[in-house]
Amino acid sequence: MENSTKISQYKFVNFLIQESQITRKPVERAKKFDIQIDVFGIIIKSKRQFQLDMIVTVSEETKRFHAKVHAVGLFEFKEDTSKQDLDNYFYINSPALIFPYVRAYIASLTALSGMEAINLPPLNVSNLVERLKQNTEEKD
Repeated sequence: MENSTKISQYKFVNFLIQESQITRKPVERAKKFDIQIDVFGIIIKSKRQFQLDMIVTVSEETKRFHAKVHAVGLFEFKEDTSKQDLDNYFYINSPALIFPYVRAYIASLTALSGMEAINLPPLNVSNLVERLKQNTEEKD
């Protein structure tokens, strides 16, 4: 039986929180959150890098909790990587790799605030693909 697993042409290099803001008032267990995600990308050809900027905004329905987190993920790709492979890896996989870090960051920060931790649900971020394609620029 032949192994059909394809080795990734890119790798996850670094993650950082560029900016975060959390406003919280004493509140009983939050009932419902509105989660908005904006994504932007930069392909830096000369360095063979892709930078993903993800801005996650979370609001609780009673307006007693609001968080905005700007996270940045940095990826590198091999020189011989095809445009199709880059598109598949960057636009599909990059947001899926970065979002769990943002979820963990919000959970940790809120837990350390002295109130109950805010645990966002896992999300299917595949709906971000087209938006990320439109919001990606290439630099030499």
